[in-house]
Amino acid sequence: MADFEIIDAHTHLARTPEEERNWWLLPGRRACDRYGAPEKAVEYMKREGISKMVVLTLIPRQDRGPLVEKAK
Repeated sequence: MADFEIIDAHTHLARTPEEERNWWLLPGRRACDRYGAPEKAVEYMKREGISKMVVLTLIPRQDRGPLVEKAK
């Protein structure tokens, strides 16, 4: 459908497929359904006709405290 633009408004990315597997523990999820690494996200967008993604940064819990302290 070229009548409208599809925008994925909630996307989390990982640096690598391995990092994605470690963060999002989804038993039975097929490799082709994993698109958390940037290069896989682009493949997913092309396959599903998505023109844009809003990327939400994932900050590991153990890193949040020090970042908050630095921001004060």
